[in-house]
Amino acid sequence: MLVRNLLRRRTRTFLTLLGIAVGIAAIISMVALSSGIAATYVEITNQSGADLIIQAVQSQEGQAITFGTGFDESLVDRLRAMPEVRNAGGMVYAVVRMQGSPFFILFGHEPAQSGIRHFKIVEGVPLDEHRTRRGGKPILLGKVAANTLHKRVGDTVRLEETTFRIVGIYETGVAMEDGGGVISLHDAQIITDMPHQVIYAGVVMTP
Repeated sequence: MLVRNLLRRRTRTFLTLLGIAVGIAAIISMVALSSGIAATYVEITNQSGADLIIQAVQSQEGQAITFGTGFDESLVDRLRAMPEVRNAGGMVYAVVRMQGSPFFILFGHEPAQSGIRHFKIVEGVPLDEHRTRRGGKPILLGKVAANTLHKRVGDTVRLEETTFRIVGIYETGVAMEDGGGVISLHDAQIITDMPHQVIYAGVVMTP
């Protein structure tokens, strides 16, 4: 009886099965995407050279680390003052609007700290060697992003409402980083509206 009803209403049955299949495919895709993002995030933090990563967590017990919760950057200064700590640096990362692109992955680093050193400059100069007085705040662009956007050193990009001038092209081997850009921590805090906050702190311990 049940099979007969299904066969009698073939269009309805087909659409129902199609809806179930699409739903299952969407769930599988979301799980795969989440796993990929988590794996890439671990790869990014591992390349920072830090012995210890400090990051904010959700207030509810048992919840995982969040990717977007900031904490006061004064903690980084307190870490640097500890005799057991050789170096500590804060970082902000976010997805922002770019002119000509719906989203762009942006990393904010302290130019003189160790967390930025794995961004290998292949053209131009690092942020801490930027000396030009031409218009626009300095930005490093990943090699993949530069190729996709057809940008070179000296060109400008507009993120949110701010114009940045490309002072260097970098390569790390991590797709998420090479498809994004790096600016100073201070500029990142402004563009993301996170004054005096960081997303995580990388700590290098004294041997």
